[in-house]
Amino acid sequence: MENKTLKKGKTGTIIALTAILIFGGFTVFNYVKYKAQKKGEIKTMEKIPVQIAESKTMNLKSILEQTGDIRPVIKVDVYPKAESKIIEKLLVEKGDFVKTGALIAVLEKDTVEAQVAQAMAAIEVSEANLDVLEKDHIRIEYLYKEKAAAKQRLDHINARLKAAKAQLKHSRETLKQLEILYREHRIYAPVKGYVSARYVDRGGHVRHKETDYSYFL
Repeated sequence: MENKTLKKGKTGTIIALTAILIFGGFTVFNYVKYKAQKKGEIKTMEKIPVQIAESKTMNLKSILEQTGDIRPVIKVDVYPKAESKIIEKLLVEKGDFVKTGALIAVLEKDTVEAQVAQAMAAIEVSEANLDVLEKDHIRIEYLYKEKAAAKQRLDHINARLKAAKAQLKHSRETLKQLEILYREHRIYAPVKGYVSARYVDRGGHVRHKETDYSYFL
């Protein structure tokens, strides 16, 4: 019995020592492996190239690319003031730059030119008629004072003289209105900018407040 007990004790001791040796060897192996990995990392880090450059001041450009519609700050529609006219001349095209007050289109003006000429002729006739009546008025007024002409005759010349003055005034006002209408046959740019669109062609028919051009600032 004692021999069996001793054998069992020796066997357990051997097994324990063997386990300790295996564990210790495994620990040493892992430690050596860890050290080797550290050395490899250090060697790898040492091989990284480093570039050195002198510091200096410089401007950096930033470019931002986007898509969208470009719209003008101000858009102006230009149309004739004269009623129902034919385009005689177009002086600018799409994309042209125009200054404030620049002539951009001319309407057909034969009719209004004839009316202006007629009004000027009427003024000449009225002035001539008034000149004759003023001389007659002076003569008849003198005769009336000398009791050589009746009061009725003086009243008659006064009425004719008043009517002639009124006719001359009316003729001059008519001419003034026709001159304004004549100027409205010429279309000017109200502000400066670029022509963005043209809606009519030469010879086309346009109406009052019907857009001819659009241009932007």
